[in-house]
Amino acid sequence: MSVKKNPSILFFKSNPAFHFSLNTFPAPAPVKISPMQHWGIMCIGEYRLEQKTGIPLRLRLGSLEYVNKLEGKH
Repeated sequence: MSVKKNPSILFFKSNPAFHFSLNTFPAPAPVKISPMQHWGIMCIGEYRLEQKTGIPLRLRLGSLEYVNKLEGKH
């Protein structure tokens, strides 16, 4: 490695053997995001019960039309 001397700054000639880039590091493992991660406790319970029994049970506080309106389903 050759060095040029300057009164205030040292300059180094780069050596390609010591170069690295961010691409040389391994990529992080993809994060598995479950759709249930953002569900409420009742929704998770309904989903698990449906998976075990095969019966689509839904618990609502109000009519179907009112709940669909609150959930943004038109």
